[in-house]
Amino acid sequence: MPRLAPYIQRRGYGLTFRIAVPADLRSIVGGCEITKALPTAHKNQAVPMAFELAATAKRLFCELRAHMTSPDEEKLRAIVRQAKQKLQLDELREQNQEELHEQRKQHLQELKQVKLEVENEVLKRVLAGAGTSPATAPPPTPQDSPATLRTPPAPMLKTVVDGFLSKYSQGKKLAMFKKHKPVLTMLLDVVGNKPITQLKQADINEFFDLLKNLPPRWDDECRKRKLTVRQLAELNLPKKLGPKTIEYTYIASVRPFLEAAKKDWQDQGFPLGLTTDGNEYLGDREAGESKQRAFTPSELKRLFEGEEMRGFAADKNLAHRFWLPHIGLFTGARVNEICQLNPQTDILQEPDSGIWYFWITKETEADAGIDKSVKTGDSRKVPIHSKLIQLGFCDYLKSVMLPLVEY
Repeated sequence: MPRLAPYIQRRGYGLTFRIAVPADLRSIVGGCEITKALPTAHKNQAVPMAFELAATAKRLFCELRAHMTSPDEEKLRAIVRQAKQKLQLDELREQNQEELHEQRKQHLQELKQVKLEVENEVLKRVLAGAGTSPATAPPPTPQDSPATLRTPPAPMLKTVVDGFLSKYSQGKKLAMFKKHKPVLTMLLDVVGNKPITQLKQADINEFFDLLKNLPPRWDDECRKRKLTVRQLAELNLPKKLGPKTIEYTYIASVRPFLEAAKKDWQDQGFPLGLTTDGNEYLGDREAGESKQRAFTPSELKRLFEGEEMRGFAADKNLAHRFWLPHIGLFTGARVNEICQLNPQTDILQEPDSGIWYFWITKETEADAGIDKSVKTGDSRKVPIHSKLIQLGFCDYLKSVMLPLVEY
């Protein structure tokens, strides 16, 4: 165990100043040593305090010897009392610079020796444990790595992702939450839940490189095939995500996540240089290749006035096939939103104006097996077009409603 600096002794968890009283002065001082508890447990802070106290004590010894020839014992006791009062002060001014400089010089030499001893001890431990596998190596002790133990660990990537998503899961940002969550969950799966200080630009690039090999609805494919995202990408299926999907869904989610993480977590080590720039689409698909063109007037006429549609209208068991495309034509609502309409609760009439409307919402009851949803997340009223009423929609509605509802 390396020894402490001169005049310092460890007692329990604290440090104490200690200096021996010369034998010829012990009867006057009243003891064989002078001690004082130091107000710190750190050696680097205690050393200069101990040197100042030692200088004061030695001046006391010199002053006592200068007056020993005097028969005035009261004078000697006064000198001792005055010196002891000085030794009780927490801050003492240097009055013997030359002596203090020599002692500090000696202390620096001792510190160098202690440092060499510690480095040799650490080297011995490293060499002794060279054949130990990382999985079984003992954890570092406080003596081995004090800096590591004082530094708090960096936040994990999942903590940052969860914090970002929590901002969108509240209030009226539910649609953005549903957009960001699958993308960032996939990013976390591909990159791994590592400390944010270990996150590299190569991780972001790897995510987008893998993304370019995934098919549309890759999450469904992973469930059906029981594969991970990486394994599915390795299959290199012929149909892949298109450029617009990558730009407006994946880049549009990762980019704001990186910007928010830089702002909120840079003080804890989140890399400031991470970017989605340069991750452009390099696949074979072209933007807009699967875009549905508009129907021509002749096609619309054939669809809505053809024999098939007239047949649906004439058969009460198939009448829903007639009304579904007509409601879509005159409202612009999504097919799923129309199919989930409950005639008992979702097709209503304003009591004041008498206007009929569709109540597109997920809050009302639905038939068994129907999971109602609304694209924007917000319920809305859609007035029923007068053309639908003219075609007899209210009569059809009456036929499927419960008897207690009157029109």
